[in-house]
Amino acid sequence: MTFELYEEFLRAMGLQERKETIRGVYSVIDQLSRTHLSTLERLIFHLVRIALQEETNRMSANALAIVFAPCILRCPDTTDPLQSVQDISKTITCVELIVVEQMNKYRARLKDINSLEFAENKAKSRPSLIRRSMTQETFHQFGSLIGAIAPYSCDSLATSRQWVFDCISCLLCIQGQPMNLGSAEEELRCLREELTAAPDPEALFQASSKMARVVSEYFPPEQATAFIEATVESMLSASPTCATAAGLWMKVILKECGDAMLDKVPAIVDIIYSHMATIQEGSLRQFLLEAVSILAHHHLEAVISSLLSNHLPMDSYTSELWRSLGGDPLLATQVLQVLIEKIKMSTSQEESITSETETDRHLAAAEPLSATCAIFEVVSAQQSSKAVQELLPELFPVLLQQLMTDTMLREKKLLKSVLRILEERSQDRNSIVRQMAVRGLGNIVDGAPVKAKENAELLENLYSTTIASFSSSWEGIRAGAANLAGIILEHTDTQRMKWLDLEHLLMSLQVLEKDPSPTVQLVATELISDICPGRALGE
Repeated sequence: MTFELYEEFLRAMGLQERKETIRGVYSVIDQLSRTHLSTLERLIFHLVRIALQEETNRMSANALAIVFAPCILRCPDTTDPLQSVQDISKTITCVELIVVEQMNKYRARLKDINSLEFAENKAKSRPSLIRRSMTQETFHQFGSLIGAIAPYSCDSLATSRQWVFDCISCLLCIQGQPMNLGSAEEELRCLREELTAAPDPEALFQASSKMARVVSEYFPPEQATAFIEATVESMLSASPTCATAAGLWMKVILKECGDAMLDKVPAIVDIIYSHMATIQEGSLRQFLLEAVSILAHHHLEAVISSLLSNHLPMDSYTSELWRSLGGDPLLATQVLQVLIEKIKMSTSQEESITSETETDRHLAAAEPLSATCAIFEVVSAQQSSKAVQELLPELFPVLLQQLMTDTMLREKKLLKSVLRILEERSQDRNSIVRQMAVRGLGNIVDGAPVKAKENAELLENLYSTTIASFSSSWEGIRAGAANLAGIILEHTDTQRMKWLDLEHLLMSLQVLEKDPSPTVQLVATELISDICPGRALGE
């Protein structure tokens, strides 16, 4: 625990919640060099063994921390002596925390080993009973034990890999006893040789993934949450190679068995979401995102409902999960379609609510607002652009309807800021964004509250943006801008709004009548016919 990280350790000990403190301390430990980390691991392991014999040696975790903290977490020589004395309690508590946490992990691992030894002995000593028990219930610890030990099938030691293989084989004998393992036994024998002789990590990953597929044939879906929980914990505590193996096992089991996990979807999504704060390493974090995507391929609506249940405002982890769904080309369109339907359904339900209480109105508005935020995250993924183009005619009216009917937006008086955002986006480089923004401006003006329509500054800004869009190179923008001009004109008192140059507007529309696009010509002609009957040019 080096001088350079001394202040970081103390800062972590200053956190209020114990879980945050543990997370902070271990994040600092991860910054140690390989040499320092290996030395610390061996020393803490030795201290754990001593502390486990407290009844005999009277050396508790606290007593050990008092003795060893000044040696392994010492302040730099340049630190003020008085300050170093004041920090002693924090350093002792820090070392004690590490020892206690490792003791807990040691006990949990020991419990797993005892369960595995019991399973192995049972499989070896009572084969006749196993064959006869064709109606016996599923082994309840199968999922959690597989999740805890399977990642070590890629351990650097061949003996450890063989031990893991033997344990998994015993578990399969117990779990698979109502069925006939058949060809799985022969496949497992071949995999044992592959795991033992694998020349590099890549070969280990391939062999381990094959074993996961064999196990998936006998995996009980009702134990999915226990398996996922144990696997994710292994990603946190194991070596990088074993952590990668944990991610591979999670993907394989979800892919092969996900169809039968519908009722477990909320719990699985919650486990993955809750661990996103602690799993920051890029490749491991990608496993979490891919796991949710795989689950969505099996049960899309259940995954979407689980993500929508997260409270607003949407945090960065929920946003990341939505973007990962949008980044899957096979899912993006389906995700948007489900979200659109949820907004439509929620809006119709909201209109039927008779209660006038504030709580009821906010609850009715929460889901469509969450779905709207989710749509934003999905379309933010670059891979979702094709889905956005396909669904634009259906997507945009729904979003604008939500914007105009959302009580939460109106009560917080965000309409003006929304208008400014749409105004800026009407000049966006992306043609789809420009079209959505121009249409949005027209829909907002058409449905906005009276006070917003009477706001001269807002209408003037909208009008300026509209006229500038007449010369756009995209016909969709030109047609949308002409429509928007008609909407602004309809809601404008020409006597009060001095900035409205009607003659210039008519001249601009006459130019659009000669536009190459028949759609633009039609819109311009209809707008001129609406203006001219009651007004003479120059008035």
